Amino acid sequence: MTLITLDSLPDELAGLIVDCLSDDRATLLNVAVTSSRFQDLAESVLWRRLFIREGQQCKRLLQSLRVRRARATAIHEIELRGTSRHEVGLQKFHKILALTHNLRELIVQSPTCKQRMWSKDGNWPVIKQDIESLLQCSGSNALRPNNATRPPLQLLKRLTIHSAGEKARYWSSNSAFRGLFLHPCLEELTISCANIDLSQGTVIHSKHATPLKRLTFVECNINSVGLTVVLSLPRALEHLYLGENRDNRKERSPPACNNLLSDEEDQFFDALKRQAHSLKTFVYRPSRPQSLTAFSGSHSFSSFEALESVSILGKLGTSDQLESTLLSTSPNLQTLVLALDLDRHAARTFLSLAMETDAESISNSPLFKLAKRAILSSTLRDVRIVGSSYRPPSDFHSPHMIAVMERFMEIVRNRNIHLTINYEIRREWTPIHPILYHVQEPIQHVIFDSANDGWVANINGIAIIGEDERRRLEVMELMEEEDEFMEESSDLD
Repeated sequence: MTLITLDSLPDELAGLIVDCLSDDRATLLNVAVTSSRFQDLAESVLWRRLFIREGQQCKRLLQSLRVRRARATAIHEIELRGTSRHEVGLQKFHKILALTHNLRELIVQSPTCKQRMWSKDGNWPVIKQDIESLLQCSGSNALRPNNATRPPLQLLKRLTIHSAGEKARYWSSNSAFRGLFLHPCLEELTISCANIDLSQGTVIHSKHATPLKRLTFVECNINSVGLTVVLSLPRALEHLYLGENRDNRKERSPPACNNLLSDEEDQFFDALKRQAHSLKTFVYRPSRPQSLTAFSGSHSFSSFEALESVSILGKLGTSDQLESTLLSTSPNLQTLVLALDLDRHAARTFLSLAMETDAESISNSPLFKLAKRAILSSTLRDVRIVGSSYRPPSDFHSPHMIAVMERFMEIVRNRNIHLTINYEIRREWTPIHPILYHVQEPIQHVIFDSANDGWVANINGIAIIGEDERRRLEVMELMEEEDEFMEESSDLD
Protein backbone atom coordinates (compact mmCIF):
# COMPACT_ATOMS: atom_id res chain seq x y z
CA MET A 1 0.00 0.00 0.00
CA THR A 2 1.44 3.34 -1.07
CA LEU A 3 1.66 5.91 1.69
CA ILE A 4 0.13 9.21 0.60
CA THR A 5 1.88 12.22 2.09
CA LEU A 6 1.02 15.89 1.90
CA ASP A 7 4.13 16.44 -0.19
CA SER A 8 2.91 13.94 -2.80
CA LEU A 9 -0.37 15.75 -3.42
CA PRO A 10 -0.86 18.31 -6.20
CA ASP A 11 -1.04 21.96 -5.17
CA GLU A 12 -4.83 22.05 -5.45
CA LEU A 13 -5.39 19.23 -2.94
CA ALA A 14 -2.55 20.28 -0.66
CA GLY A 15 -3.93 23.81 -0.65
CA LEU A 16 -7.38 22.57 0.41
CA ILE A 17 -5.85 20.66 3.32
CA VAL A 18 -3.74 23.63 4.41
CA ASP A 19 -6.81 25.86 4.16
CA CYS A 20 -8.56 23.63 6.73
CA LEU A 21 -5.86 24.65 9.22
CA SER A 22 -6.86 28.32 9.13
CA ASP A 23 -7.74 28.31 12.85
CA ASP A 24 -4.50 26.58 13.87
CA ARG A 25 -1.81 29.23 13.47
CA ALA A 26 0.92 27.19 15.19
CA THR A 27 0.51 24.26 12.78
CA LEU A 28 0.46 26.60 9.79
CA LEU A 29 3.75 28.12 10.92
CA ASN A 30 5.27 24.65 11.16
CA VAL A 31 4.03 23.82 7.67
CA ALA A 32 5.46 27.08 6.31
CA VAL A 33 9.03 26.25 7.35
CA THR A 34 9.12 22.78 5.75
CA SER A 35 9.76 23.95 2.17
CA SER A 36 9.32 26.89 -0.16
CA ARG A 37 6.31 25.15 -1.73
CA PHE A 38 4.50 24.78 1.58
CA GLN A 39 5.57 28.25 2.64
CA ASP A 40 3.56 29.62 -0.28
CA LEU A 41 0.55 27.47 0.61
CA ALA A 42 0.68 28.20 4.35
CA GLU A 43 1.31 31.92 4.00
CA SER A 44 -1.64 32.29 1.66
CA VAL A 45 -3.73 31.31 4.69
CA LEU A 46 -1.62 32.94 7.42
CA TRP A 47 -1.74 36.31 5.73
CA ARG A 48 -5.37 36.18 4.66
CA ARG A 49 -6.51 38.24 7.65
CA LEU A 50 -4.58 40.80 9.71
CA PHE A 51 -5.74 42.00 13.13
CA ILE A 52 -3.90 45.06 14.43
CA ARG A 53 -4.23 46.76 17.81
CA GLU A 54 -0.94 48.59 18.36
CA GLY A 55 1.48 50.62 16.30
CA GLN A 56 4.39 48.27 16.92
CA GLN A 57 2.49 45.55 15.04
CA CYS A 58 2.41 47.79 11.97
CA LYS A 59 6.18 48.12 12.00
CA ARG A 60 6.71 44.36 12.15
CA LEU A 61 4.03 43.59 9.56
CA LEU A 62 5.35 46.15 7.10
CA GLN A 63 8.85 44.76 7.41
CA SER A 64 7.60 41.21 6.76
CA LEU A 65 5.60 42.33 3.73
CA ARG A 66 8.59 44.08 2.22
CA VAL A 67 10.74 40.97 2.67
CA ARG A 68 8.23 38.85 0.74
CA ARG A 69 5.81 40.82 -1.45
CA ALA A 70 3.68 37.75 -2.22
CA ARG A 71 2.32 37.98 1.32
CA ALA A 72 0.53 41.23 0.47
CA THR A 73 -1.29 39.50 -2.37
CA ALA A 74 -2.74 37.00 0.10
CA ILE A 75 -4.29 39.66 2.36
CA HIS A 76 -8.08 39.79 2.00
CA GLU A 77 -9.12 41.24 5.38
CA ILE A 78 -7.56 43.85 7.67
CA GLU A 79 -9.01 44.90 11.01
CA LEU A 80 -7.39 47.84 12.78
CA ARG A 81 -8.71 48.32 16.32
CA GLY A 82 -6.40 51.04 17.59
CA THR A 83 -5.51 51.09 21.28
CA SER A 84 -5.07 54.45 22.97
CA ARG A 85 -1.53 55.30 24.11
CA HIS A 86 -0.17 52.71 21.67
CA GLU A 87 -0.50 54.81 18.50
CA VAL A 88 3.22 55.14 17.79
CA GLY A 89 3.83 53.13 14.64
CA LEU A 90 0.27 53.37 13.29
CA GLN A 91 1.52 56.02 10.86
CA LYS A 92 2.88 53.07 8.87
CA PHE A 93 -0.59 51.53 8.54
CA HIS A 94 -1.33 53.28 5.25
CA LYS A 95 1.87 51.79 3.82
CA ILE A 96 0.52 48.32 4.58
CA LEU A 97 -2.73 49.24 2.83
CA ALA A 98 -0.82 50.55 -0.17
CA LEU A 99 0.70 47.09 -0.74
CA THR A 100 -2.62 45.21 -0.68
CA HIS A 101 -4.32 45.00 -4.07
CA ASN A 102 -6.65 42.10 -3.20
CA LEU A 103 -8.15 43.50 0.00
CA ARG A 104 -11.87 42.71 0.30
CA GLU A 105 -12.73 43.85 3.85
CA LEU A 106 -11.32 46.70 5.93
CA ILE A 107 -12.23 47.83 9.45
CA VAL A 108 -10.59 50.96 10.87
CA GLN A 109 -11.18 52.03 14.47
CA SER A 110 -9.29 55.08 15.68
CA PRO A 111 -7.55 54.69 19.05
CA THR A 112 -9.02 58.06 20.00
CA CYS A 113 -12.70 57.56 19.16
CA LYS A 114 -13.67 56.27 22.60
CA GLN A 115 -15.44 58.66 24.92
CA ARG A 116 -13.32 61.73 25.66
CA MET A 117 -10.17 60.14 24.19
CA TRP A 118 -10.35 62.43 21.15
CA SER A 119 -9.32 65.48 23.23
CA LYS A 120 -5.76 64.08 23.05
CA ASP A 121 -5.63 62.81 19.51
CA GLY A 122 -1.94 61.88 19.39
CA ASN A 123 -0.90 61.34 15.79
CA TRP A 124 -4.31 60.15 14.58
CA PRO A 125 -5.05 63.20 12.33
CA VAL A 126 -1.96 62.40 10.25
CA ILE A 127 -2.78 58.67 10.13
CA LYS A 128 -6.38 59.49 9.18
CA GLN A 129 -5.27 61.78 6.36
CA ASP A 130 -3.02 59.09 4.87
CA ILE A 131 -5.82 56.50 4.96
CA GLU A 132 -8.27 58.98 3.41
CA SER A 133 -5.85 59.67 0.56
CA LEU A 134 -5.89 55.97 -0.33
CA LEU A 135 -9.69 55.88 -0.12
CA GLN A 136 -9.94 58.89 -2.40
CA CYS A 137 -7.79 57.16 -5.02
CA SER A 138 -9.80 53.94 -4.77
CA GLY A 139 -13.07 55.75 -5.45
CA SER A 140 -12.27 56.69 -9.02
CA ASN A 141 -15.38 54.72 -10.02
CA ALA A 142 -13.47 53.12 -12.88
CA LEU A 143 -12.25 49.62 -12.06
CA ARG A 144 -8.88 48.94 -13.63
CA PRO A 145 -8.21 45.36 -14.79
CA ASN A 146 -4.49 45.19 -14.13
CA ASN A 147 -3.25 44.54 -10.58
CA ALA A 148 -0.06 46.47 -11.25
CA THR A 149 -1.88 49.70 -12.05
CA ARG A 150 -4.97 49.27 -9.91
CA PRO A 151 -5.08 51.62 -6.87
CA PRO A 152 -4.99 49.94 -3.46
CA LEU A 153 -8.39 49.26 -1.84
CA GLN A 154 -10.20 49.27 -5.18
CA LEU A 155 -11.47 45.70 -4.75
CA LEU A 156 -12.95 46.40 -1.31
CA LYS A 157 -16.36 44.83 -0.72
CA ARG A 158 -16.91 45.76 2.95
CA LEU A 159 -15.63 48.85 4.77
CA THR A 160 -16.17 50.03 8.36
CA ILE A 161 -14.76 53.31 9.69
CA HIS A 162 -14.96 54.39 13.34
CA SER A 163 -12.91 57.55 13.30
CA ALA A 164 -12.52 60.87 15.12
CA GLY A 165 -11.61 64.39 14.12
CA GLU A 166 -8.73 66.61 15.16
CA LYS A 167 -9.30 66.99 18.91
CA ALA A 168 -12.99 66.44 18.16
CA ARG A 169 -15.34 63.48 18.34
CA TYR A 170 -16.73 64.04 14.83
CA TRP A 171 -14.78 63.84 11.61
CA SER A 172 -15.36 64.88 8.04
CA SER A 173 -13.47 64.60 4.79
CA ASN A 174 -15.11 65.54 1.53
CA SER A 175 -12.25 63.97 -0.42
CA ALA A 176 -12.64 60.69 1.48
CA PHE A 177 -16.42 60.81 1.01
CA ARG A 178 -15.89 60.74 -2.75
CA GLY A 179 -13.83 57.59 -2.34
CA LEU A 180 -16.43 56.02 -0.07
CA PHE A 181 -19.62 56.84 -1.93
CA LEU A 182 -18.24 56.45 -5.47
CA HIS A 183 -16.30 53.23 -4.85
CA PRO A 184 -16.62 50.88 -7.86
CA CYS A 185 -16.76 47.62 -5.84
CA LEU A 186 -17.95 48.49 -2.33
CA GLU A 187 -21.12 46.62 -1.31
CA GLU A 188 -21.25 47.29 2.44
CA LEU A 189 -20.28 50.57 4.13
CA THR A 190 -20.48 51.48 7.82
CA ILE A 191 -19.29 54.82 9.16
CA SER A 192 -19.79 56.41 12.57
CA CYS A 193 -19.57 59.92 14.03
CA ALA A 194 -19.08 61.60 10.66
CA ASN A 195 -20.33 65.02 9.56
CA ILE A 196 -22.14 64.19 6.31
CA ASP A 197 -22.63 67.83 5.37
CA LEU A 198 -22.62 68.09 1.58
CA SER A 199 -24.37 71.45 1.30
CA GLN A 200 -21.23 73.60 1.03
CA GLY A 201 -20.47 73.12 -2.64
CA THR A 202 -19.16 69.57 -2.37
CA VAL A 203 -19.83 67.82 -5.67
CA ILE A 204 -20.22 64.05 -5.59
CA HIS A 205 -21.75 62.61 -8.73
CA SER A 206 -21.01 59.87 -11.20
CA LYS A 207 -22.09 58.61 -14.58
CA HIS A 208 -22.04 55.08 -13.19
CA ALA A 209 -24.22 53.72 -10.39
CA THR A 210 -22.36 52.08 -7.52
CA PRO A 211 -22.91 48.46 -6.35
CA LEU A 212 -23.52 49.47 -2.70
CA LYS A 213 -26.08 47.17 -1.06
CA ARG A 214 -25.82 47.95 2.66
CA LEU A 215 -25.27 51.43 4.12
CA THR A 216 -25.00 52.09 7.86
CA PHE A 217 -24.68 55.51 9.46
CA VAL A 218 -24.07 55.35 13.23
CA GLU A 219 -24.31 58.56 15.28
CA CYS A 220 -23.73 60.70 12.21
CA ASN A 221 -24.54 64.38 11.71
CA ILE A 222 -26.28 64.33 8.35
CA ASN A 223 -28.41 66.87 6.53
CA SER A 224 -31.04 66.37 3.84
CA VAL A 225 -28.67 67.41 1.05
CA GLY A 226 -26.10 64.86 2.15
CA LEU A 227 -28.72 62.12 2.43
CA THR A 228 -30.09 62.90 -1.03
CA VAL A 229 -26.64 62.84 -2.62
CA VAL A 230 -25.62 59.61 -0.92
CA LEU A 231 -28.86 57.78 -1.78
CA SER A 232 -28.75 58.89 -5.42
CA LEU A 233 -25.53 56.95 -6.11
CA PRO A 234 -26.22 53.21 -5.47
CA ARG A 235 -27.76 51.14 -8.23
CA ALA A 236 -29.94 49.15 -5.83
CA LEU A 237 -29.44 49.77 -2.11
CA GLU A 238 -31.11 47.03 -0.07
CA HIS A 239 -30.36 47.89 3.56
CA LEU A 240 -30.21 51.34 5.15
CA TYR A 241 -29.47 52.09 8.81
CA LEU A 242 -29.86 55.82 9.35
CA GLY A 243 -28.54 56.64 12.81
CA GLU A 244 -28.44 60.34 13.61
CA ASN A 245 -26.43 61.97 16.40
CA ARG A 246 -28.29 60.99 19.58
CA ASP A 247 -25.66 59.90 22.12
CA ASN A 248 -23.15 62.67 21.30
CA ARG A 249 -25.45 65.67 21.01
CA LYS A 250 -23.22 67.85 23.18
CA GLU A 251 -20.67 67.81 20.37
CA ARG A 252 -21.05 70.67 17.90
CA SER A 253 -22.74 69.68 14.65
CA PRO A 254 -23.12 71.44 11.29
CA PRO A 255 -26.39 73.39 10.84
CA ALA A 256 -29.58 71.73 9.59
CA CYS A 257 -28.40 68.24 10.54
CA ASN A 258 -30.39 65.46 12.24
CA ASN A 259 -34.10 65.03 13.01
CA LEU A 260 -34.59 64.92 9.24
CA LEU A 261 -37.93 63.13 9.26
CA SER A 262 -39.51 65.76 11.50
CA ASP A 263 -37.65 68.93 10.44
CA GLU A 264 -37.37 68.33 6.68
CA GLU A 265 -40.05 65.77 5.94
CA ASP A 266 -40.40 66.49 2.22
CA GLN A 267 -36.66 66.32 1.55
CA PHE A 268 -36.36 63.21 3.72
CA PHE A 269 -38.88 61.28 1.65
CA ASP A 270 -37.46 62.63 -1.60
CA ALA A 271 -34.07 61.19 -0.61
CA LEU A 272 -35.49 57.87 0.59
CA LYS A 273 -37.57 57.34 -2.54
CA ARG A 274 -34.42 57.27 -4.66
CA GLN A 275 -34.00 53.69 -3.42
CA ALA A 276 -37.69 52.79 -3.21
CA HIS A 277 -37.29 50.19 -5.97
CA SER A 278 -34.77 48.09 -4.02
CA LEU A 279 -34.79 48.95 -0.30
CA LYS A 280 -35.61 45.86 1.78
CA THR A 281 -34.79 46.94 5.34
CA PHE A 282 -34.82 50.41 6.86
CA VAL A 283 -33.72 51.33 10.38
CA TYR A 284 -34.18 54.88 11.66
CA ARG A 285 -32.63 56.17 14.88
CA PRO A 286 -33.48 59.89 15.08
CA SER A 287 -31.46 62.32 17.13
CA ARG A 288 -34.47 63.17 19.31
CA PRO A 289 -37.11 60.43 19.40
CA GLN A 290 -39.76 62.84 20.68
CA SER A 291 -39.43 64.82 17.44
CA LEU A 292 -41.15 61.98 15.58
CA THR A 293 -44.48 63.28 16.90
CA ALA A 294 -44.14 66.08 14.31
CA PHE A 295 -44.50 63.62 11.40
CA SER A 296 -47.50 64.80 9.37
CA GLY A 297 -48.47 61.51 7.77
CA SER A 298 -48.84 63.20 4.38
CA HIS A 299 -46.24 60.95 2.75
CA SER A 300 -46.75 57.37 1.68
CA PHE A 301 -44.61 54.23 1.49
CA SER A 302 -46.68 52.82 -1.39
CA SER A 303 -43.76 53.00 -3.85
CA PHE A 304 -41.48 50.92 -1.59
CA GLU A 305 -42.45 47.59 -3.11
CA ALA A 306 -39.36 45.73 -1.88
CA LEU A 307 -39.54 47.01 1.71
CA GLU A 308 -39.95 44.07 4.09
CA SER A 309 -38.65 45.28 7.46
CA VAL A 310 -38.68 48.64 9.24
CA SER A 311 -37.17 49.41 12.63
CA ILE A 312 -37.90 52.63 14.53
CA LEU A 313 -35.57 53.28 17.44
CA GLY A 314 -37.40 55.86 19.52
CA LYS A 315 -39.49 56.31 22.64
CA LEU A 316 -42.86 54.99 23.65
CA GLY A 317 -45.70 56.88 22.00
CA THR A 318 -43.60 59.14 19.75
CA SER A 319 -43.95 57.30 16.44
CA ASP A 320 -47.67 56.46 16.33
CA GLN A 321 -48.38 58.44 13.14
CA LEU A 322 -45.29 57.07 11.41
CA GLU A 323 -46.28 53.52 12.32
CA SER A 324 -49.81 54.07 10.99
CA THR A 325 -48.48 55.37 7.68
CA LEU A 326 -46.03 52.49 7.36
CA LEU A 327 -48.59 49.82 8.15
CA SER A 328 -51.36 51.24 5.99
CA THR A 329 -49.32 52.11 2.87
CA SER A 330 -46.37 49.67 2.64
CA PRO A 331 -47.32 47.00 0.06
CA ASN A 332 -44.98 44.27 1.34
CA LEU A 333 -44.04 45.11 4.94
CA GLN A 334 -43.56 41.90 6.93
CA THR A 335 -41.61 42.94 10.04
CA LEU A 336 -41.97 45.98 12.29
CA VAL A 337 -39.40 46.49 15.05
CA LEU A 338 -39.95 49.16 17.69
CA ALA A 339 -37.08 49.85 20.08
CA LEU A 340 -38.70 51.99 22.75
CA ASP A 341 -36.99 53.81 25.57
CA LEU A 342 -39.35 53.48 28.54
CA ASP A 343 -38.32 56.76 30.11
CA ARG A 344 -39.23 57.78 33.64
CA HIS A 345 -42.63 59.19 32.69
CA ALA A 346 -43.64 56.09 30.71
CA ALA A 347 -42.39 53.75 33.42
CA ARG A 348 -44.38 55.51 36.13
CA THR A 349 -47.44 55.54 33.90
CA PHE A 350 -47.25 51.76 33.65
CA LEU A 351 -46.80 51.45 37.41
CA SER A 352 -49.69 53.80 38.22
CA LEU A 353 -51.96 51.65 36.05
CA ALA A 354 -50.66 48.36 37.42
CA MET A 355 -53.99 47.26 38.89
CA GLU A 356 -56.27 48.88 36.28
CA THR A 357 -57.98 46.29 34.07
CA ASP A 358 -61.12 48.14 32.96
CA ALA A 359 -61.88 48.55 29.27
CA GLU A 360 -61.09 52.27 29.17
CA SER A 361 -57.60 51.99 30.69
CA ILE A 362 -56.79 49.08 28.38
CA SER A 363 -57.99 50.91 25.26
CA ASN A 364 -55.79 53.88 26.17
CA SER A 365 -52.69 51.70 26.41
CA PRO A 366 -49.99 52.41 23.77
CA LEU A 367 -49.70 48.67 23.08
CA PHE A 368 -53.45 48.32 22.55
CA LYS A 369 -53.26 51.16 20.02
CA LEU A 370 -50.32 49.44 18.34
CA ALA A 371 -52.46 46.32 17.85
CA LYS A 372 -55.09 48.46 16.12
CA ARG A 373 -52.41 49.83 13.80
CA ALA A 374 -50.92 46.40 13.13
CA ILE A 375 -54.09 45.07 11.53
CA LEU A 376 -53.98 47.89 8.98
CA SER A 377 -51.39 45.80 7.13
CA SER A 378 -52.37 42.68 5.21
CA THR A 379 -48.75 41.53 4.90
CA LEU A 380 -47.39 42.07 8.44
CA ARG A 381 -46.24 38.85 10.08
CA ASP A 382 -43.83 39.87 12.83
CA VAL A 383 -43.90 42.63 15.46
CA ARG A 384 -40.91 42.97 17.75
CA ILE A 385 -40.84 45.39 20.65
CA VAL A 386 -37.60 46.13 22.46
CA GLY A 387 -38.17 48.08 25.67
CA SER A 388 -35.37 49.55 27.76
CA SER A 389 -35.64 50.80 31.32
CA TYR A 390 -33.83 50.97 34.63
CA ARG A 391 -36.68 49.06 36.23
CA PRO A 392 -36.82 45.24 36.20
CA PRO A 393 -39.33 43.67 33.78
CA SER A 394 -41.30 42.26 36.70
CA ASP A 395 -42.55 45.82 37.36
CA PHE A 396 -44.43 45.68 34.04
CA HIS A 397 -45.80 42.18 34.48
CA SER A 398 -48.88 43.60 36.18
CA PRO A 399 -52.60 42.80 35.95
CA HIS A 400 -52.92 45.83 33.67
CA MET A 401 -50.22 44.70 31.24
CA ILE A 402 -51.44 41.10 31.31
CA ALA A 403 -54.90 42.32 30.30
CA VAL A 404 -53.45 44.61 27.61
CA MET A 405 -51.45 41.78 26.04
CA GLU A 406 -54.50 39.49 26.05
CA ARG A 407 -56.46 42.12 24.11
CA PHE A 408 -53.48 42.69 21.78
CA MET A 409 -53.39 39.01 20.83
CA GLU A 410 -57.17 38.88 20.39
CA ILE A 411 -57.00 41.76 17.92
CA VAL A 412 -54.13 40.37 15.79
CA ARG A 413 -54.91 36.63 16.07
CA ASN A 414 -56.83 36.42 12.79
CA ARG A 415 -53.89 38.03 10.98
CA ASN A 416 -51.43 35.42 12.27
CA ILE A 417 -49.05 38.10 13.58
CA HIS A 418 -46.18 36.93 15.77
CA LEU A 419 -45.35 39.26 18.67
CA THR A 420 -42.21 39.25 20.80
CA ILE A 421 -41.20 41.67 23.54
CA ASN A 422 -37.56 41.96 24.50
CA TYR A 423 -36.50 43.86 27.59
CA GLU A 424 -33.17 45.65 27.86
CA ILE A 425 -32.01 46.32 31.40
CA ARG A 426 -30.29 49.66 31.75
CA ARG A 427 -27.77 50.03 34.53
CA GLU A 428 -25.51 52.73 35.92
CA TRP A 429 -23.47 52.90 32.74
CA THR A 430 -24.94 52.24 29.33
CA PRO A 431 -22.54 52.20 26.36
CA ILE A 432 -23.00 54.99 23.87
CA HIS A 433 -23.04 54.38 20.13
CA PRO A 434 -21.13 53.29 18.20
CA ILE A 435 -20.59 50.07 20.12
CA LEU A 436 -16.84 49.60 19.69
CA TYR A 437 -14.51 46.65 19.98
CA HIS A 438 -14.60 44.87 23.37
CA VAL A 439 -17.66 46.86 24.53
CA GLN A 440 -20.57 44.66 25.53
CA GLU A 441 -24.04 45.68 24.47
CA PRO A 442 -26.82 45.56 27.09
CA ILE A 443 -28.41 42.12 27.32
CA GLN A 444 -31.94 41.78 25.98
CA HIS A 445 -34.26 39.35 27.73
CA VAL A 446 -37.29 37.86 25.96
CA ILE A 447 -40.23 38.45 28.31
CA PHE A 448 -43.14 37.78 25.91
CA ASP A 449 -43.41 35.48 22.90
CA SER A 450 -46.80 34.84 21.35
CA ALA A 451 -45.48 31.65 19.73
CA ASN A 452 -44.43 30.26 23.11
CA ASP A 453 -47.39 30.78 25.47
CA GLY A 454 -46.93 34.53 25.90
CA TRP A 455 -45.20 35.70 29.08
CA VAL A 456 -42.05 33.79 30.00
CA ALA A 457 -42.27 31.72 33.16
CA ASN A 458 -39.26 33.24 34.95
CA ILE A 459 -40.01 36.92 34.36
CA ASN A 460 -39.98 37.73 38.09
CA GLY A 461 -36.43 36.39 38.34
CA ILE A 462 -34.93 38.56 35.58
CA ALA A 463 -32.65 41.41 36.65
CA ILE A 464 -33.63 41.61 40.31
CA ILE A 465 -32.20 44.75 41.91
CA GLY A 466 -31.95 45.93 45.50
CA GLU A 467 -33.54 49.06 46.91
CA ASP A 468 -30.23 50.95 47.11
CA GLU A 469 -29.54 50.35 43.42
CA ARG A 470 -33.12 51.22 42.53
CA ARG A 471 -32.75 54.60 44.25
CA ARG A 472 -29.45 55.27 42.48
CA LEU A 473 -31.01 54.46 39.13
CA GLU A 474 -33.96 56.76 39.80
CA VAL A 475 -31.50 59.59 40.50
CA MET A 476 -29.80 58.84 37.19
CA GLU A 477 -33.15 58.97 35.42
CA LEU A 478 -33.78 62.41 36.88
CA MET A 479 -30.34 63.59 35.76
CA GLU A 480 -30.99 62.33 32.22
CA GLU A 481 -34.31 64.16 32.13
CA GLU A 482 -32.63 67.38 33.28
CA ASP A 483 -29.91 67.04 30.63
CA GLU A 484 -32.50 66.45 27.94
CA PHE A 485 -34.55 69.43 29.10
CA MET A 486 -31.47 71.68 29.06
CA GLU A 487 -30.58 70.55 25.52
CA GLU A 488 -34.09 71.23 24.26
CA SER A 489 -34.11 74.65 25.95
CA SER A 490 -30.78 75.59 24.35
CA ASP A 491 -32.13 74.57 20.94
CA LEU A 492 -35.14 76.83 21.40
CA ASP A 493 -32.85 79.72 22.32
